[in-house]
Amino acid sequence: MATMLAFSIQNPGDEGKVISLPKPQPEPNFALIKILRAGVCNTDLEILQGYMGFTGVLGHEFVGIVEELNVPHIDSDAKSALNVIDLYD
Repeated sequence: MATMLAFSIQNPGDEGKVISLPKPQPEPNFALIKILRAGVCNTDLEILQGYMGFTGVLGHEFVGIVEELNVPHIDSDAKSALNVIDLYD
């Protein structure tokens, strides 16, 4: 089974750690993005300080590339030309 790395908070207020998770397969009309760089925002810092009671995987500001494409009307060879930037405002 293929895996991926993620930065996760297991319990509120924990320091967080890098964990290995099963790599998902994209559902129809979706793409799997390989994250190249991720940013840390103020909300992430508050989560790390235990203010929000959040547990799970952090990271919503990222830059990546399309690793797998499951979109019928786009040629799968086109994925090499697709870059992704997601900066949540």
